[in-house]
Amino acid sequence: MKFIASYSVKNDVQSHLDSAWRMTFLAHGRKDLPNQIINKYSDGNFKRKIRAARTKKAAGKAVQDYLESMPKYIKNILPVIAAGVGSVLNNREKEIVQSLESIYQKKVPFKKIEVFVTTSFMCSYSYDEKWFRTGWRQTETEHVRTAQHELNHFMFYHYYLDALIKLGVDKEKREKLKEALAIFSNPEGNDKPAVKEL
Repeated sequence: MKFIASYSVKNDVQSHLDSAWRMTFLAHGRKDLPNQIINKYSDGNFKRKIRAARTKKAAGKAVQDYLESMPKYIKNILPVIAAGVGSVLNNREKEIVQSLESIYQKKVPFKKIEVFVTTSFMCSYSYDEKWFRTGWRQTETEHVRTAQHELNHFMFYHYYLDALIKLGVDKEKREKLKEALAIFSNPEGNDKPAVKEL
C-alpha cells in the first residue's frame, strides 16, 4: 500500500468547512461538538465570521481569510510537513498493514491511499475516494495512529458494509459498530460516548 501525502489550500478550506461550519460527520454522543471545535480556534474574528456565515460562499471566504492570516512560516512549512507525513507512513506501512490484518484477519486490499494534511481540528476521511486527513501539528506516532484509525474504518466498510446492509442493520448502528471497532487500532482514540459501551 502506498500513501500519497499532500497539502492544498482548497482541501484545507473544505476540511474547516466540514468541521467548523457545517459538521459533515456524526458526533457519536460528543455533546456540543461543533462549538467545541470552533472554540479551539484562537482567532476571535474567524470564530465570529464562521458562526455568522449562512452560505458556503461566506463560510469559505471566512476560512480563506483565516488561512491567509496565518504566519508565512506556517504556510511555507505545510508542504514540507506533508512530505514528512508521506515518508513516515510509507516507512511504517508494514506495521500499519500488519496491525489491520491482525484485527480483521483479512488482507488490506487497498493499493493507494491519499493523505491530506490539514490545519483544522478534525481529521475526516472518504472511503469511496480512499483518502483521509491528518493534522499538521501531530507527531509521527499520531500520524500513524490516525492512519490506523481511518484505515480501520476502510477495512470495516470494505469487508462488512454490504453484509450489514443486507441484514437490515441501520446506518446509525453500522456507524457505531465501525467506530467501536477502531478501539483495536488505537484504544486511546475512543472518546465517543455513544460507542464506548459497545
